[in-house]
Amino acid sequence: MNRFHNFTNGGGGGSGAGGQFGDQYGAPRGSVMAANGPNREPSQPMNGAQIGSKTGRKFTKVSRWHARNFAWVCKQVEILRKAFSSRPNENNINQQGSVGARKNVPRPHGHGGGSALSVLKTTLGPATSPSPPQNASPTSRVASPTPFGSALGNTLPRIVPENTGQGTVSAITRTLRPMSLGHPRLEPDQPRKTWGASSIQGRRPYQEDEYQVVTPMEALTGTAAAEPTSFFAVFDGHAGGRCSKFLTNELARNIAEDPSFQSDLPAALNRGFLKTNEVWMRIADQRQMNDGSCCIVVVQRGRRIHVANVGDSRAVLCSNAEVASLSFDQKPNRPLERRRIQAAGGRVVNCFGVSRVNGLLAVARAFGDRALRRIVRADPEIITRDLKDSDAYVVIASDGLWDVITNQEASDCILKSRSELTTTAQTLTSLALRKGSMDNTTALVIDIRDPNRGAK
Repeated sequence: MNRFHNFTNGGGGGSGAGGQFGDQYGAPRGSVMAANGPNREPSQPMNGAQIGSKTGRKFTKVSRWHARNFAWVCKQVEILRKAFSSRPNENNINQQGSVGARKNVPRPHGHGGGSALSVLKTTLGPATSPSPPQNASPTSRVASPTPFGSALGNTLPRIVPENTGQGTVSAITRTLRPMSLGHPRLEPDQPRKTWGASSIQGRRPYQEDEYQVVTPMEALTGTAAAEPTSFFAVFDGHAGGRCSKFLTNELARNIAEDPSFQSDLPAALNRGFLKTNEVWMRIADQRQMNDGSCCIVVVQRGRRIHVANVGDSRAVLCSNAEVASLSFDQKPNRPLERRRIQAAGGRVVNCFGVSRVNGLLAVARAFGDRALRRIVRADPEIITRDLKDSDAYVVIASDGLWDVITNQEASDCILKSRSELTTTAQTLTSLALRKGSMDNTTALVIDIRDPNRGAK
């Protein structure tokens, strides 16, 4: 049935206020209301008086509802007014801060911002801060990382320093909070000042970068070694920060527990990366998490370093003799990676000038990213280098630094610095921010000079 078939019928005028109101709209509106009325036939239109009376009742109900709400609002305003009027103000507070008779307290200049502070101090009393937590015993054993099920909150368990027969374990992992763009948060150097780090959130609304230092790695498994092994890593998370946090708890231990850790370090690195990614994938599948992370790791044993890279973070050797990249950015448009992606059934799509795997991910290798697990792998690309006497520093950093700073610029900044390594790392991240980096930026500077030859 056409509900508007009487739309052109005429309607009579009504008497009284209701009829006058109804006649403003005429018969067409009456026809529609008649068609929708529960007690009338669709073909029987209303006249003006009927329209006016029905509409008037509706307006009366609405007015009563507004009146009740307006009365409730007025009541609440009155309660608040009485509550605030009974509170002490600056005219009722003497110079000692106690409530008493009116004193001639000089009013601060401006808009009276000091009065609210004085009332707050008087009402709440002196500010107190919670006592700092007790530090862990220096002789406590480094416990196995807490299962990731309890680590999904805002913080993760920290690995505390430990004194063992093999040396001192220093595993430092930081999750940085939002901060001022121009003031990156610093981390303290080790007592021997062999490394320094700085990580800033930058212009992003969240922080997904992590870094970790473990020295010596043998203390994670309680074994002894003639040459201790040091572990340095930067994790650049994407699609969330849970994967990068997970790596700080698991990767170093999985590498140290590999059977070939002492005899074949590159093989231990490769298997440790794959094992860690496999464990993360199981957790991500169970909890429907799509987080991923790039990773750059430098492992030093004696005068040899091994660099394992997954993603587009980078390690750069800095010395007066040369500036050399110790890793390759694993971008989808790199010919080697493009062939591997296509062989795995994926494709490289150019999205607004950025090459992405299946149009989604801007790196060819990464931890996590379970939706692309058959294409994006965590196989590390490992480079081994025997250190020379002229080699001085290695800097590893996330792509937030390398997007705007060249290898040569980073090397010059480090070699010209006369400050401690933490300050040098801060200089790098601040420079990246000033040059327009839009990403989280983390830099870790490692002193690889031979301690037996002394500082150069």
